[in-house]
Amino acid sequence: MKRKKMYVSGAISGYSPILVKTKFNEAERVVSALGFSPVNPLNNGIDECHSWTIHMIADILILIRCRHVYFQKDWEYSRGAMIEFKIAKCLKMKLYFETKSYFVNKTKWHVVENGDKTYRVSHKR
Repeated sequence: MKRKKMYVSGAISGYSPILVKTKFNEAERVVSALGFSPVNPLNNGIDECHSWTIHMIADILILIRCRHVYFQKDWEYSRGAMIEFKIAKCLKMKLYFETKSYFVNKTKWHVVENGDKTYRVSHKR
């Protein structure tokens, strides 16, 4: 059976490219652990040298093809993620929010909430 797609949202601007790639790759692993197929906006096909606006247009086109959205802990500090949130709410998408993460015996755990449930997921690096 084909897994449902979940768009990954979070802050990008203001972070180093290495940190952005690391946190979005980690978010992909969390989304996969939740049973979804992750859709990463870093893979939008647009070269990094293009403007924020061009990237947002591409990201929105990717977002609207999903029915579920995963918001990383820092999403509220991002103008782009706030726009994605508003679009997702208007389109009545199912929203999942990472509320915290922590380590237990060298395993990283993430707490994700969607209004109905709280999930605790771990992943291997």
